[in-house]
Amino acid sequence: MTLVGNGVYPGLSQLFSEARECVEDKEWSEAAAFLRQVRVRIERSVEGTVVLSVHQDGSAVSQRVVLYLDDQAWESSCLCSDDPCKHVLVSLIALKNNRLSERESREDQSASLRIVYRIISERGNFVVERLLGENGRILAGRLSDMVAGSISGRLKDQEIVAFPDDYDCDRFFVSTGRYAP
Repeated sequence: MTLVGNGVYPGLSQLFSEARECVEDKEWSEAAAFLRQVRVRIERSVEGTVVLSVHQDGSAVSQRVVLYLDDQAWESSCLCSDDPCKHVLVSLIALKNNRLSERESREDQSASLRIVYRIISERGNFVVERLLGENGRILAGRLSDMVAGSISGRLKDQEIVAFPDDYDCDRFFVSTGRYAP
């Protein structure tokens, strides 16, 4: 899906209004204030679905928000029981008001690394590789160590964008003892 006209996605206004009606004024105001504390980025958008990341400075976990514009629905990776949660609200506010964090410059891309998984076939078995960035190096060791910066200074001044699912994968890698060399 591409931006239409002045940066508005078809179906966004209706979903924005629906979410606004679901919350009290206080919650909406808190979400608007929360926008000043986070970076909201579009991860991808295809045919009526927009996937965004919400990252709060100092947090080890980014939250993933999926907006289903055609179906007028949303979901978030956070564990909050509020529906919609503050991550959905801040994503809608940022998207509707064009307050998204920029990702275009090479500096921004090199300073913020997403974790990417690649499945390859190796001697008849499927192997999952965990990489830093699309073409980055293989991530060896615990994710929490990388995010906390406790591994060598090679990632100094770089932010690793990790979602709850990434930590679930990390627990699997820890439980099986299978890390990349």
